[in-house]
Amino acid sequence: MGFDFWRTLRGFALEFPLELPNIALSIIYIGLFIWTLWLRASDFRKMDGKAWVLLGLCLILLFPTRSLLVLYRQQLGALPASPISVLPATPTLSLVGLFLAALVAVRLGSGPGLVINLVAAFTWAWFGPLTFTDVMAIATWGLAVGYLLHQTYKGELYDILRRPLVALPIATILPLGFLSLSRLITNLPPGGLLAIDYVIAVWNNELPLWLVSTVSLAVLFQLLFLNPSWRTFQRADTVSLYSKSIRARLIILIIPLVLLSVILSMVAVTSRAINLAREQLLDEMRRSAENAVSSLTYFHYSGQNLIATFAEDPALLSQDPQQRTAALATARQVVPFFQELLLVDQDLQIAETVPDEARTLGLTTEEELALNRASSLIPFS
Repeated sequence: MGFDFWRTLRGFALEFPLELPNIALSIIYIGLFIWTLWLRASDFRKMDGKAWVLLGLCLILLFPTRSLLVLYRQQLGALPASPISVLPATPTLSLVGLFLAALVAVRLGSGPGLVINLVAAFTWAWFGPLTFTDVMAIATWGLAVGYLLHQTYKGELYDILRRPLVALPIATILPLGFLSLSRLITNLPPGGLLAIDYVIAVWNNELPLWLVSTVSLAVLFQLLFLNPSWRTFQRADTVSLYSKSIRARLIILIIPLVLLSVILSMVAVTSRAINLAREQLLDEMRRSAENAVSSLTYFHYSGQNLIATFAEDPALLSQDPQQRTAALATARQVVPFFQELLLVDQDLQIAETVPDEARTLGLTTEEELALNRASSLIPFS
């Protein structure tokens, strides 16, 4: 993980959907975005003049400060080429942009937080290539932060969730979840199980970066909340579904536990299967290498014996070029040992070759030296 106080920007690189899965997913994301803004319209209606000034000022500051305090992390390992476009960008976050998005979400609510985080996600396309679905996924962090800090449910659990030290890191689950969903839907139809590798890569590469960034900002906002003027108005007078009945509590507890157990079981079985397949593959490669090493001693002698056998074919002395070529082709195919065979005349010139492309290559220096020695010992008749 690295840190740049000031980072030089690249060209703006934002890829819009071209394939059907990406187009469908983008339409779903846009629909969810509009629907969420409609549900959170009350956040905008409650804003006074100072709140609108704060929102506008933060939106303006996103662009000149996008290169300031940049945290990045090199990707771990290498993934095979994706059947659908998945851009190999280094995970990068602007701490200033994340702070401005968190500031709006903390002060104004989830609706404005969603809007400013969407703009912030677009500005991060100057750090590296992003897809449109990635931008929409990153924007959900501001929505989650605003919702957790401004939710009005009663209970100790919800009081804990209203603290910045808890709300900001937990909100990371939403953007990373949507990023994983994008990778899964994009690669699952053509790539099959390969899509799981891209889902795991999102959490391996992005989660540590987001946790470091959000925990740092959470500590800052938690200290600011020590000042009563910085605290958001957080009423707690709504009875949650969890508190309404014992049946609701059981359902809310059991369903996530069942889903979690299924996911963990799938991960454990998949991991074990991959490890077994890797071990079997390594054993087979080791066995093949040992067989190759044991037969390497006889490789030179085997080649000499085959050449001596092939040279006794009377068809090679024929005056018909086609008959000589057929004899070479037969010798080459009977035993899959040589890639090419060459027949030279008494002037040490290439008479026939198999395949025909070998004629253009000619004789190497080592081959000419060997033929000269052979002709001096056994003169051509």
